[in-house]
Amino acid sequence: MINPNDEIQHIVDLIDDYSYADARLAWLENYKSALKALKMKDSPSPSIAGKEMDALASKDYLQYCYDLEEAKRKYTALKLTIETAKMKVEVWRTEQATNRQIEKITR
Repeated sequence: MINPNDEIQHIVDLIDDYSYADARLAWLENYKSALKALKMKDSPSPSIAGKEMDALASKDYLQYCYDLEEAKRKYTALKLTIETAKMKVEVWRTEQATNRQIEKITR
């Protein structure tokens, strides 16, 4: 049986992790342009297209892509865990309402 208090506590326990994951994801998404600009600035290529190609092919940009992927995965996993806990509480509420209706009918 679902214990709504346990589910709510589970959500509370995830608040710090969720807020960190959200902030990390937002930071990484905003950092993309800065990293690309820094890498383009360091490129020896004379053309803008060449600078962009060098920037996007750099080890730092590739690492950024991996970091972004991991941050998105963690954020999504935490978000879905919290949503699942909320749904469990809603199921519990529905079950309680159904039980009250059954009690009324069988009196």
